[in-house]
Amino acid sequence: MKIAICEDDPIQCNYLENELNELNNRFNMNAEVVSFLSGKKMLEYIKSENDFDVYLLDIEIGTVSGVDIARIIRKNDIRAVIVFITSHNGYMPEAFGVHAYNYISKPIKKEQISELVEGIFKYTQVAKQKFFFEYNREKYTANFEDIIYFQSNKRMIEITTVEGAYEFYGKIKELEGKIPEKDFSFIRSGCIINMNYIKRIEKNKVYYSYLSSNNLKYLEISRNYFGIFMVNYREFIKRG
Repeated sequence: MKIAICEDDPIQCNYLENELNELNNRFNMNAEVVSFLSGKKMLEYIKSENDFDVYLLDIEIGTVSGVDIARIIRKNDIRAVIVFITSHNGYMPEAFGVHAYNYISKPIKKEQISELVEGIFKYTQVAKQKFFFEYNREKYTANFEDIIYFQSNKRMIEITTVEGAYEFYGKIKELEGKIPEKDFSFIRSGCIINMNYIKRIEKNKVYYSYLSSNNLKYLEISRNYFGIFMVNYREFIKRG
């Protein structure tokens, strides 16, 4: 795991780095922590080395806000865990737009960091779990984090991932209990979407994309499922 800290207060930045390194040693997470004292320096780095798993971003940092940095990160990495460091929650509606995992409030306390790291570690372990399926006697696997949606088509289930589309025999209702409920939701009886890829919701349509928001596609939401889907999506947004 590689963790980036972007915090323009040297004292806060050093404190965070020390605490993360202490937790790293204590729990043997094999993590590398890299610190940046400005958003500009971080952006220069990630242009060539976009390899962080976790970002801790000061939401108010110089001329480039943490939200602006997060938007740039999200254009290239849908999976990264983004955490905002903030003195107030005024930016939180904007933070939801980049699917931030969480935020921590200043002054930062040791307990906050410990709970945050524990939660991130569990989250990343679940994200790396795989979905197994079989078609024409060939066995396939896909990381749940790479699956955009499942859709039924007669006796087949179509699975669309970031790498391409596949299909296998089965009923979509049989997927319940086999996929991470916190990330996936039915939008109609024959379709389940990974909410991490949702960019916009309009009336009876949910728009999604992988990385670039310039090429949005959509899936239709049925009237019967709209209410429960919106409940699930609001809970997903609250969790980050």
